[in-house]
Amino acid sequence: MINICFHYLDQHFLGQLDEIFDFHDFHQLVLHHFNNPFDYRFTLANKELDLFSRQSFARYQSLLMNGVCILVLKRMSGGGFLEIPVLTDIILQDLERAVQQIPTTNNEERPCQICRENTSCMKLCCNRICKVCFGNYFAHSTFKLNCMTCRRQVPYGQFFISPEFVRALESLNEICGLMNYIDCQICHCGSLVVNEMMED
Repeated sequence: MINICFHYLDQHFLGQLDEIFDFHDFHQLVLHHFNNPFDYRFTLANKELDLFSRQSFARYQSLLMNGVCILVLKRMSGGGFLEIPVLTDIILQDLERAVQQIPTTNNEERPCQICRENTSCMKLCCNRICKVCFGNYFAHSTFKLNCMTCRRQVPYGQFFISPEFVRALESLNEICGLMNYIDCQICHCGSLVVNEMMED
């Protein structure tokens, strides 16, 4: 079975597909969670899954692998909201709980890389960081897990234990990635929108 998570605002909808599935199977899964799927956009790896066309859907069907998270965006006339503030709030609210799940080790000779005082720390690539310092570090790193020594970016799943928290972070990265494209614009009210009037 292929497990799929639909992330919409602060909600997660879980569903399953058979290993071999087609456009109709996916469409039925979407209908199970969203009454009118044409009011939404379903994005995955910066690609939109087209529920209007079997041929277009088939191009990205291979992206639907087990454990995938599909970001669902509500359509607007002329665009669809990208809920960056909502996702950021979710991440900040859940951060403390997610950090508490990570085990620490005590090492008198290697204290926290930031405060240099706390010896009970989490391992982050080449460094050790205490739970007290981690929140500020993570926020100032724009929710990236960058090693303070080798500068390598650590995948969220290798540090955080909660799969839901990892999915929220990946969704935020995906939304921010959309900002690199010409059809992602900032509305006069400050919200990010996707301009659907522009051609692909």
